[in-house]
Amino acid sequence: MKAILARLVVLLALSVGCTEDRHVHASTADCFPERFFGDGSGNAQAPIENADYLQFASQACAITANVNESYTLKFNHTVQAADMQMGSNTGSKFEWAFWVDFSLPSGRSFSLFNQYDKHQDVSGNRHEWRPFPVPIHLPAGTVITIRRPALPSGFCTKPAPWGDTLACATGQKIELVGTLQ
Repeated sequence: MKAILARLVVLLALSVGCTEDRHVHASTADCFPERFFGDGSGNAQAPIENADYLQFASQACAITANVNESYTLKFNHTVQAADMQMGSNTGSKFEWAFWVDFSLPSGRSFSLFNQYDKHQDVSGNRHEWRPFPVPIHLPAGTVITIRRPALPSGFCTKPAPWGDTLACATGQKIELVGTLQ
């Protein structure tokens, strides 16, 4: 009973921690606050944004968890390229995909898609650099959402260490590089 109560307290603390920042929202408690960037502490780090750059990453989650995290732009951006990074726990083998959705204040929306067929583990990560032939204008107030639907556990063909268990887990990141304003 104490173990269940302790887990509930941790889950409540995680959910409160996610909702205190009004720009980042996690959809599941099956995630760890790992990020692709930060101060090296392993603690969740806020997205990095200035007028010419954005780096926004999801938490690292088991593939059976739904990932759906959003960030609202504070600045106007003229985006020339995007770097989409997919990370996974070393040693695992599986396939997955994620989307980055852009919802502009005007009501217009579009998405970027990335898929990783990880049949052998080399480094656990994949970057895809996407230059845009015509810059994309994203006004302040644009909501950027990283989403990766939950997958059945059977999609994990080779689980690897993940916390105190074996699983397949992912983290996703989007970097937007723009022109000087």
